[in-house]
Parts: sequence; C-alpha cells; structure tokens
Amino acid sequence: MRECQWKKTSTPKVTLPVSELYPQVEDTYNPLARDISMEDVAWFSPYSQRNSTIAEAVEVPSFCLFVEEQGYALEKTHAYWHQVQGQLHLTDRDLSYFVVWTTKEALVIPIPKDPAWGQHLVVLEEFYRQHILPVLISRED
Repeated sequence: MRECQWKKTSTPKVTLPVSELYPQVEDTYNPLARDISMEDVAWFSPYSQRNSTIAEAVEVPSFCLFVEEQGYALEKTHAYWHQVQGQLHLTDRDLSYFVVWTTKEALVIPIPKDPAWGQHLVVLEEFYRQHILPVLISRED
C-alpha cells in the first residue's frame, strides 16, 4: 500500500476533458472548487501515517515527501509528483498546492510546473493512440 492516498470525500464529482490538445485525457474534480480563485490544490491524507506528524512520516522510506533545506518537498520520483505535473500541464497551470493532512498537522507545499515534464504528454498520447483507442473503437456495446 502506498504511503500517500487520496482521501475519499462526498463532494460531487464531474469528469470532463481537461485539455484541448489532449481531449481524451479526463480529470475528475469537484465542480464547486473551480470557482476558487487559486491554482489547483491536491489533497492527500496518508492513511498509514494518519497519526504521525509530518516529521515522523518522512522517516518512512516510501513516504511521498522528503526533508530539504527549507522544509519538505515532494519526491520527484514518486507517482504523485507525476500526477501533479500531469495535472499542471493538462490544465495549463503554473502552480499547484500539494496538501498533506494527518490527525496531528497539515502541510501545504507549492509545486511549480516543471517544463521538462511536458515530454511525457507525447508518450501518453502515443500510448493512447496505439493501445487504448483501438480497443475503444473495436468494442461492441
């Protein structure tokens, strides 16, 4: 089990294409949150570390954060780094706030868009066209 997990909420969800360049990629979001005049916020509640402080949680090797000079940062090798970068690139935003919540404290980390990450979109598009689209076209409902 991964250390950081999405916390389930009862807020309404809508799935819509998020990019004119990649309309087949969809995002599920809370439609009420789009009216907020701030950049995207990614909320994570690490269930296995729910009763820990952030300082205690980062001691776990598989945790999504690490200690850096000025506080904490999201591991660039962690799946959540790629998830946040994908959301930033697909929604054409420059900044996301990564929020980690435990029962003892919460932490907000600004995550800027990494321009170099955009190369992954080409790979994702190619995978979609070669593997997903043919299956969708050949399906009989």
